[in-house]
Amino acid sequence: MEVRFDPETLQTLHMRAGDLWRRNFSRGWQRSAVSPMEVVRLFDRLWVREGYELVAYIYGFEVSSLGVVWAVKEGTPTEIEECERLEDELGTPRPCGAVEITEVIEGDGSSESYMQASILVRELRDFGCTFEHSDWGWHEIIGDFGKFEVFFREVNPTPKVSLGDRAVVEFCTRSYRTGEVYRHVDEFADGYRFTSSSEVIGFAD
Repeated sequence: MEVRFDPETLQTLHMRAGDLWRRNFSRGWQRSAVSPMEVVRLFDRLWVREGYELVAYIYGFEVSSLGVVWAVKEGTPTEIEECERLEDELGTPRPCGAVEITEVIEGDGSSESYMQASILVRELRDFGCTFEHSDWGWHEIIGDFGKFEVFFREVNPTPKVSLGDRAVVEFCTRSYRTGEVYRHVDEFADGYRFTSSSEVIGFAD
């Protein structure tokens, strides 16, 4: 079974999710004043597993920022000083027992839920990221190639979900940062965990 979706509706959802957390941030690490759970609530076919919640941390630079979202059991201490630190350049905070967000995303099993999951996970992975630290935030979900030069005109850019042995989500975007047109394919295997592949299929005129 194949179900297609309106790209403008998905793009509106994409923009609303990004607008929720955009604001000025202090220098260094801080816990986000906006909970990533607010982003999840925009996606009506998905939810976070009972007993868990999402928490976000944002690192403010002089003119940009980056962020990270973790899933934790409800009641877990999440203040910066209560977190362990990853051994990376910025010492990213990680609450005790935190897991990846895809471990706790659940849905109603509909075609819409898989399309929403593909977008939601990208939103959460780009949460708090601006300018050079952002990737997904620069993408526009598209439904036609009218104004783009693409290599494969036989590709139908209309977002779709194919349901069979596993759910497969396909959609195309244009990146305002690179001017490239992408085709994304997400294959779901275990609940709402998926593997993703993206390829450049064209350029903006």
